[in-house]
Amino acid sequence: MAGIQLPDTLNMDALFYGHKIELTRHLAKIVKCDETAADLVQESYLILHKASQRQTIEHPRGFLFRIATHLAFNYLRRNKIADKHSQHLTNDDQASPSAEHLVTEKQRLERFVRIVEELPPRCRDVFVLFKVHGMSQKEIAEELGISVSGVEKHIARGLSCIRRQLLAWDGE
Repeated sequence: MAGIQLPDTLNMDALFYGHKIELTRHLAKIVKCDETAADLVQESYLILHKASQRQTIEHPRGFLFRIATHLAFNYLRRNKIADKHSQHLTNDDQASPSAEHLVTEKQRLERFVRIVEELPPRCRDVFVLFKVHGMSQKEIAEELGISVSGVEKHIARGLSCIRRQLLAWDGE
């Protein structure tokens, strides 16, 4: 089966503009922000353009959506995890915390974000959608095209890995 290559800008533009609204809606559901979704769609187009110059793209629409979804998960991972957990840190420490305590908590938060980033890609995506984005297991299964039991396994695996690594770090 021969792949579809997008050699000229017109075909790439037609693909992009033909799916731009659908792609923006898809990303807005993930990141819960229309402006961020629009930015991610534009970034997806740039990546698609560069990739099409280097390789044959078998399924351009799927490739475009995969790029965009990956960018959305990266956005959530980098911004939402830190935001959510930093709120918990400040709520727990209403009295003026010591500088040492702040440094320790900041290091713990940074370690947590690194651990999440090191999870296997599918596990990380499921974990971020569930714990940060607040999506139900059924919604995640539909979004990622996997079974609900697969979502449950990824969540359990992610939690176990994070817990194990944080405990190891605390023990140092």
